[in-house]
Amino acid sequence: MKVKDSEILRRSSVFRFVSDEHFAAIEPLLEEEHYEFGDVIVKQGDPANSFYVLSRGRARAIKIKPGGEEIPLGVLKPGDCFGEAALSEGGTRRATVRCSTAVDVLRIDRDDFLELVRQEPELKQFVDTTGRNRSKSRPAKLPLSIQQFRSAADARVAQRDRDVETRRV
Repeated sequence: MKVKDSEILRRSSVFRFVSDEHFAAIEPLLEEEHYEFGDVIVKQGDPANSFYVLSRGRARAIKIKPGGEEIPLGVLKPGDCFGEAALSEGGTRRATVRCSTAVDVLRIDRDDFLELVRQEPELKQFVDTTGRNRSKSRPAKLPLSIQQFRSAADARVAQRDRDVETRRV
């Protein structure tokens, strides 16, 4: 991994406060990947089996409604991460992430993370309680738990659905 990538990863919300010892254990598990404009990095509904940190480029997180309508959730830039829930919970993706430019990411697979957690149990607890603050309405940049993040994201999508319905009437 490049030094610049390591610095970006170290500043990401999930790994910002991880001890140097734990960070050193995580670094070798990261895989570098490249995507082109328009590529889908993760697709809503697919298995959530990896966590990502953008190291170069920009991407969009979108929610796709059953009719195919896309609801923008946010723009991701270098240092932003997604898929935290995949590390501890697995399940399926709740959103699609599509490249707005050429993008480089660092990926850690769930199985590799869980193997590391067997050796370093406190790391799982830290990641479980650390999430991204994707809501711009919160003045303090306090980390959200994964459950709080999901609730906030679901509420945001529901509000957008209501706003779209109001405009149609």
